[in-house]
Amino acid sequence: MNSILAQQKVITRKVLQPIDHFTITICKHGLKPTPPLGPMIGQRGINIVGFIQETKRLTAPFAPDVELRIKVSVYPGKKYAIRRVDINKRFLLKKIQNSFCSKEIKQFLTKNAESLIFS
Repeated sequence: MNSILAQQKVITRKVLQPIDHFTITICKHGLKPTPPLGPMIGQRGINIVGFIQETKRLTAPFAPDVELRIKVSVYPGKKYAIRRVDINKRFLLKKIQNSFCSKEIKQFLTKNAESLIFS
């Protein structure tokens, strides 16, 4: 009977549900354990130095002056997962508006900025 139970061993996994989510908007060169990043991470019990190193590794392909939106999930036991790293859409619109594009395009972007951002 023991051998039958051993053969039918069922492996169960405990699926962790996140206990918290937060989003931060920072420049890549602004990854320092100072406000607002330090307190936001510290109050959730996450290792700040480890978080900064992981974030720098994930944001390596981006230019240093680009604003990034980072979405983070916090799990029990002071664990976290960086779920998404995006370029901030408002930042991109400002870059386009300040670039050498025609007046018509700048006017269109200025008038329709909210609908472009939140669509």
